[in-house]
Amino acid sequence: GVMLLTENQEQQAQEALNTALNLDPKNQAALFSRGQMRLKSKPPLLDGAIKDLSALRDVDPNHIEARVSLAEALRDQGRLDEAAKELDEALKRAPERRDIRINLAGAYAAMKPPLWAEAEKVIQEGERSEPKVVVWKRMEARLLASRNLNEKAVLKIREALALDPQNGEVFRDYLELLEGGKYWAQLMAEVERAFTADPKLAQSGWWAYVKRAVALSNTGHKKEGMADFVKAMELVQ
Repeated sequence: GVMLLTENQEQQAQEALNTALNLDPKNQAALFSRGQMRLKSKPPLLDGAIKDLSALRDVDPNHIEARVSLAEALRDQGRLDEAAKELDEALKRAPERRDIRINLAGAYAAMKPPLWAEAEKVIQEGERSEPKVVVWKRMEARLLASRNLNEKAVLKIREALALDPQNGEVFRDYLELLEGGKYWAQLMAEVERAFTADPKLAQSGWWAYVKRAVALSNTGHKKEGMADFVKAMELVQ
C-alpha cells in the first residue's frame, strides 16, 4: 500500500492499506499512510484521518509525525485545544523541531480566547535555543502587535533587523508594525532611508510606496500620498 501511494495509484493504495489493516490493525506504516491519504484527499476526510492517526499515536506515543499530522487534522476541524496538546507532546519528544514549535505557538494564538502567555513562552524558548534565527523575533513581534503592544513589537522587530539587516521580509514586517502602531513619521523616515540605501527598492518596491502613502495620507499630505499610491500601481503593472 505504501509503495502504491508513492506511485500515486491512490485507489489501489487505499485497497492495499485497508487489507493490511484488516490483517493487522496496529500496522504502523499502514495507519500512517492511510491517515495521510485521508488528510490530503480533496476534500480532506478528517474524521478518518483522525481515527487512523490517533490509533497510530496510541500504538506508538513517540511517533512524532503521527502527532504532527493528527494536530493538523484536529486544527482543520477547529479543535485547537486538542491540536495544541498533540503538538506539545510532539515538541517534548523533539524539542529541536522548529516547525512543531511554530505550529504550537500558532495554535495557542489562534484559540478563542488566545493563550498569549503560552504562545509567548513557546516562542521565547525557541529564541533561547536558536538566538541567531530571526523567525522567533519575527513571531514574537507579531504576537506583541496582536496584543496591541505596538511599542514592544517595534523594538522586537528591530532586534530581528539587527540580526539580519538584509532580510527583506523582516523589513516588510517592520513597516507593517510601524503602520499598525501609527508611527507615521517613523514609517516615512524608514521608507526614505531604505530608498536611499537601496535604489532597486525605489525602482520596484511597490509595497514600500504603499506604506509611505498611508503615512503621508495620515499626516495631512494627501496629494503626496496619492502620488505614492499611483507609483505603487504603476510598479505592480
